[in-house]
Amino acid sequence: MLRTVRAPVGFPGWLATEVEPPTVLNTMTTSSPRKRLAAGAGLLVVTLVAYLPAFRGGFVFDDEDYIVNNWALRSLDGLRVLWLDHSATAQYYPLTCTTFWVEYHLWGLNPAGYHVVNVVLHGVNAVLFWMLLRRLQLPGAWFAAALFALHPVHVESVAWVTERKNTLSGLFYLLAALAYLRFRPLAGAAPDRPGSRWGFYVAALAAYAAALLSKTTTIALPAAILLVIWWKCGRVKWRDIAGVAPFFVLAFVSALGTLTQESADLARAPHTVHAYTLLERVLVAGRVPWFYLGKLVWPTDLAFIYARWAIDPRVWWQYLYPLASLALLLGLWLGRRRIGRGPLVAGLYFVGTLLPVLGFADYGLMRYTFVADHFLYLPSLGVLALLAAVAAAASRQLGSSGGRAAPVLAGLTLLALGTGTARQNLIYADVETLWRDTLAHDPQSPVAHYNLARHLIDTDRAAEAVAHLEAALRAQPGDVDTLNNLGVAYVKTGRIDDALRTLEQALRLRPDDDFIHTNLGVLYARRGNIEAAIKHFTRALELNPRREEARANLNTLLARSRRPPSSQPMTP
Repeated sequence: MLRTVRAPVGFPGWLATEVEPPTVLNTMTTSSPRKRLAAGAGLLVVTLVAYLPAFRGGFVFDDEDYIVNNWALRSLDGLRVLWLDHSATAQYYPLTCTTFWVEYHLWGLNPAGYHVVNVVLHGVNAVLFWMLLRRLQLPGAWFAAALFALHPVHVESVAWVTERKNTLSGLFYLLAALAYLRFRPLAGAAPDRPGSRWGFYVAALAAYAAALLSKTTTIALPAAILLVIWWKCGRVKWRDIAGVAPFFVLAFVSALGTLTQESADLARAPHTVHAYTLLERVLVAGRVPWFYLGKLVWPTDLAFIYARWAIDPRVWWQYLYPLASLALLLGLWLGRRRIGRGPLVAGLYFVGTLLPVLGFADYGLMRYTFVADHFLYLPSLGVLALLAAVAAAASRQLGSSGGRAAPVLAGLTLLALGTGTARQNLIYADVETLWRDTLAHDPQSPVAHYNLARHLIDTDRAAEAVAHLEAALRAQPGDVDTLNNLGVAYVKTGRIDDALRTLEQALRLRPDDDFIHTNLGVLYARRGNIEAAIKHFTRALELNPRREEARANLNTLLARSRRPPSSQPMTP
């Protein structure tokens, strides 16, 4: 065992990056294989227990596009499309979609199977995180992994099937990190056979490519590897930079592809992202990490969609967030010789891994909010490791009294987090529960009002849907999709004149929308204006020859007026 180098009095010795003796919160660091196996199994068991309510959950939000209505999952040719056609899904994550393809052919559209896979992946990721911290010889490794497994902020990544992107990319991200640290051993690590090192390098590169094909936000891994090397060794050599250079190339290619696709999708999207100035983006980026840090330390009032706060460069206190972030990182840098490099590395990892979603570049969710729990999946690793290590060091410095209290406090903490996670899983039971919970946190949320209303229309509760759509319009005046659905709801409640006025308004805002033309055609047909109905059905088919309801209604009207059926081709 390496000798411990103590930090100055009052500061945890681990912060000096040296190896500490085992503590209560750092069990299994030097234990037997049997105990290590038990520790890993324990992480899996507590994860499964906390996420038992998720197994009864349904499909929500984007699950409809990624799974329920994703025709590419239905056939072998669809698998080819998932890999070769970047427009086949909203985001090009072919490896994630391949897992959905496999599951569709195993259990169809039974959501339970998809939820079980997500939970198992999360449990395995907790085990891999523990293995990674053990390799880094960090005190509190098991406790940190248990915090990750049971933290309620990760429920969104696990209970929402579409966020397989997080659990799957996290798996390959952690595997890549473990393999790379076998290729490039750090101080105190057990040496590997010389001939096996390049095999670990190839494995790390392959795992990283798989992570990027699962979700692009894993691009931060090569920078994280360099941070860890600096933390443990005190400097980064040119050979270290050369070692991760191919990883940076893969990250650049992946990020460029995602930015291109996101830009194209946002350009076509009905709701555009506000054109924020650089100063406004700095204010957003400065506040976002503090929001997430608060949720990690005190995970209450978690919501699927958080209310977007107002950004105003004229308000002086909004500058305190970015200034506080810079001051904290500067303080950790200046104090690195006294308290060690660990806290600075944790802070830099946290902010650096969040960088893709800080708001400097537009992404789809920015239309509704600046923050989302699922963005914390990988960034949380650094903060949770820091908290667990501080707890382990504090337990050691308190001596025997701390040693007795530590397991009790740790157990109570994990019990509270696990209970919160089980309760948070309940909001993913179905679409209606999810959006009603979102409205309970933000009664003005236009996205929650809109999606709840769509569900209410589909379940023949159009009168209730009208109230939510009108609320969504008050929050987002002139939103075309809301107007279109409000027109449908008006029709179902017998308010034909209101429906006609609403749909005509939507058409003026978006004249080339085949949905609106189809709905207007139905409405005019009901009112007996056959010529207007034929005109709208015809235009709908010109815009989208696959709009079958428009074709069927048009041919019915043409037959009644003794005209030849539509000759519009079936495909573009």
